[in-house]
Amino acid sequence: PRCGCNRYSFIVNWTYPSARSTTSSSRFDALNARLPVETVTGWLALADPARSNRYERGYTGAIDWTEPRFIGQFWEPNEHNLPRLPGLVAHELHHLIRLRVFPWDMHMTTVADYIVLEGTAEAYAASLFGEDAVGYFITEFDPDEFETARQVQYPPQCAPMSRSTRSYIIT
Repeated sequence: PRCGCNRYSFIVNWTYPSARSTTSSSRFDALNARLPVETVTGWLALADPARSNRYERGYTGAIDWTEPRFIGQFWEPNEHNLPRLPGLVAHELHHLIRLRVFPWDMHMTTVADYIVLEGTAEAYAASLFGEDAVGYFITEFDPDEFETARQVQYPPQCAPMSRSTRSYIIT
């Protein structure tokens, strides 16, 4: 397909062999005409634990906003986070596809938009690999923390994001 999902399927087969890789690439078939991307590049990197975010449990992922590529970083590979590698790849691929089909301006995007972006990426990863493959931000969120989140959240959910607002989501 145009979006390079066959190469993504190779990555998924390498990390998690199954028919799920075929399912993952076929889910984007309807969007191929709208995607200006032929190849998606992904990297897996080992990071320095001393320079990494202690709250992210030894791994994180990110996309490049300008090019169709993503990275998965592990600084403390272990039995908790390594099984989440397929979910990380699916999550970041979802961001790449969604933000090319529905582009946004980070200065006009709201906190609510960002929460939906992260939630749909995690839902996509869970639909392919199960709840055990998604990040702890989703599976281990204590319902009592919702009230704290509502109190800390400023500006309100409908206000456009800024660098300071984005830090509420990331940290």
